Amino acid sequence: MITQSLTTEELETLRAIPTPAVSNAIETFDVRPRTAGFMGPEVRQMFPALPPIIGYAVTARTVAAHEPGPKGPAPRPDYWNYIESSNPGPLVAVVEDLDDPPTIGAFFGEVNSNIHRALECAGAITNSGIRDMDEVEVLGFPIWAGSIIVSHAYVHLVDFGTPVRVGGLVVEPGDLLLADRHGVIQVPLEIARDIPDGDIQLRARGASGRVCADGRRPGTDRPGVLQWWPARRLRGALRWRSPCTGYQSHRRGGACGRASPHRDRLRHQRRGRGQAAGGA
Repeated sequence: MITQSLTTEELETLRAIPTPAVSNAIETFDVRPRTAGFMGPEVRQMFPALPPIIGYAVTARTVAAHEPGPKGPAPRPDYWNYIESSNPGPLVAVVEDLDDPPTIGAFFGEVNSNIHRALECAGAITNSGIRDMDEVEVLGFPIWAGSIIVSHAYVHLVDFGTPVRVGGLVVEPGDLLLADRHGVIQVPLEIARDIPDGDIQLRARGASGRVCADGRRPGTDRPGVLQWWPARRLRGALRWRSPCTGYQSHRRGGACGRASPHRDRLRHQRRGRGQAAGGA
């Protein structure tokens, strides 16, 4: 049961922030290592046209490689009741496929997507494959998954309401998750309300080395690249131009005295064409 929740307005404000900016903002609070709190690239957005999602995790584990054992599967009506009792929402279903590899049978397709949407889930996240792509996209149910597969095989619930590991991230029931085109990030509840603050966002963007369209760092007239590159490295970088202009120098006058093979080839080609035209 979720005991801590944000208002609808607070959640919508968070949902509008890209996950990289949220990640940068979380770093400023120093509440966890920078290598933790997000899923790996093996879990990706399946329907890019659908919007980002945010919500509290409801969890389950599945197997599809074989039929249920003597104890049978976890009853699906009990799982549905668990989701209903986890409100207030929005909720995000996080389902770990225990198969190795987790690509044998899909838990999420047209049927389960409809069921989870009816249970007020904003979307689903799984390391497994999904199917019925056209039907789920028309339904408008966002899913982050590992692959697209054909069959549901012997898929069944093993348990639910326990910690799961998806995309390298351990997700506890009630964790606040944000997912967009970049991936999935877990938002610490203790700082969630502070992340959209303007000062925090500005600090986070500054930490990422963001620059204006003309190359300046925000709030200054100096070119952004000059602020973090040592002068020696910058001078060395400025020596090089595109192949069409040849090898250029940072020194006064522009030419460093070195020959440019490409430029020489162009000169010879022009001379050759001129001589051919004159001879004709």
